[in-house]
Amino acid sequence: MTEGPLRPVPPRPAHGHYGLLGMHERAEVIGADLRAGPTPAGWTVRCEVPIGGAP
Repeated sequence: MTEGPLRPVPPRPAHGHYGLLGMHERAEVIGADLRAGPTPAGWTVRCEVPIGGAP
């Protein structure tokens, strides 16, 4: 059982650019492929960035 006042939760921004959403947005801008998600060993984030202007 929890007793006492609850700690206030800061409001979430109304726009992206934070966390996985922001990472996906930035990857898309440069033509990169970003994949993120849980795995049996924990969590994986992989971003493949094209070099030289062509994927």
